[in-house]
Amino acid sequence: MRLFFFALLLLSLKSFAQKDSVEISIHIIPKMDSDFRKEEIRIWVVKGYEKYLDTFVKYPFKIKLPPPTQRDSLDVIIQSFLDIGVHDLKKEFFELVYVDNFKADEEKIINFPEDCIYNINFKNRICPVCFKSDKAIPVIYGLPIMDRDGHSPFDDFENYLWGCDILSCGPTWHCKRDNIEF
Repeated sequence: MRLFFFALLLLSLKSFAQKDSVEISIHIIPKMDSDFRKEEIRIWVVKGYEKYLDTFVKYPFKIKLPPPTQRDSLDVIIQSFLDIGVHDLKKEFFELVYVDNFKADEEKIINFPEDCIYNINFKNRICPVCFKSDKAIPVIYGLPIMDRDGHSPFDDFENYLWGCDILSCGPTWHCKRDNIEF
C-alpha cells in the first residue's frame, strides 16, 4: 500500500513539474575568463513587459526558464563591472540577448562579454599609435552629475567624456597626444 501511495505521489509531482523550458548558460569568453572568475554578474530576465528575474550570480551560471510564447520573448540582460586600475573607475560590460523562437528543452549559450578589442584590452593603457601611457586618460560614459557648486566627481582627474551612449564594445582609454580612443 505504501508503495502505491509513493508511486502516486511521484506521478503527481512529475505532472506539476515544468515540462518545457529553455536553459540559458553564460559562458565567459576565454580571453577574459580570469577577469570575471570572482566578479558578480547581474542577470535580468524580462518576459514580455514584466521583470521575470533580477539577481546577482557568480560564474558559471545556468538558469531554466519557461519558453517564450509566440507573442512574448525573453530579454536577457547581463551586466558586470571590472576595475580599470585608475581612480577606482570600473568599466561596464553588458549584453542584451533576445530569446525567441526556441523549442522546448533547448539550451541557449550566451557568450559574455562581447569579444572585441576594446573589451579584451580594457586594462592596457598603452596607446597603439605612440606606444606610451603618459597621455592616456580614462573614457567616461554617461552624463556626469553636478553638485550645487557645479562640480562633478570627475573634476578631480583628467578624463575624456564620451557621451551618454554606453556601448557593449566601447573604448576605455583616450590618448591626448594622438587624439584616439582605444
